[in-house]
Amino acid sequence: MCLLLPTGVALTVYFTMGLFGASLFGQHTHGNIMVNELITGRVATAALYGCMLLYLALGMTTTQFALRQSLDLMVVGEDAQFTWLRQVVMTSITVGSSLAVALAVPDKAEKIYAVVGASAVCAVCYIIPVYIQLHMYRIHKQRQKMVQVCLQDSFVAVSTWM
Repeated sequence: MCLLLPTGVALTVYFTMGLFGASLFGQHTHGNIMVNELITGRVATAALYGCMLLYLALGMTTTQFALRQSLDLMVVGEDAQFTWLRQVVMTSITVGSSLAVALAVPDKAEKIYAVVGASAVCAVCYIIPVYIQLHMYRIHKQRQKMVQVCLQDSFVAVSTWM
């Protein structure tokens, strides 16, 4: 139930944006934004593409870091010691899988990336944080039970001593 609400919100937002985007632009928009003629003029187009490339370069870094950290927490846990080898392997797997998809189907990559990107954003922003929160809640409850048992044992020990 905890995963249904954030997933439903994400799907509703994506569906609404897609519906209004399709109704506004229709068939005039290509799946690959870089082939759309958004503005006229060579300098303006170059500036727009430069801004998009900068956005993608900076956005990929932050998304990759968040994905790698979330996967690291899920796979090895919160108490695991940092190792460069594990970080390199996880980064290679996540970036390498994207590269493999792009090389396997270069003419349909924008459609695959749209689905994979939306799924990854949904997972990183909505599903993985809920999983981590539930995991932390379980750990907190276990620690509370341990403290309660220790207090009960201490009370029994003190009462038998008196």
